[in-house]
Amino acid sequence: MSLVGSRTSRLELTASRFGWVNASYVYGLQIVRAHARSALGTMTPWDVFVKAVENDHQKALAALE
Repeated sequence: MSLVGSRTSRLELTASRFGWVNASYVYGLQIVRAHARSALGTMTPWDVFVKAVENDHQKALAALE
């Protein structure tokens, strides 16, 4: 069956590839912590995320003193 001539087949192919990406994304979300999931959801730039995490770590260390 040719995928070029059939619009339905192309949609099925696209859907199956999207499903794979979606499954790996969902699996990855199970690994990262809540603040990282929030950053992904808001499309936070990496530099901003790292700076926020470092600030949180510094505040936590300061609270221990």
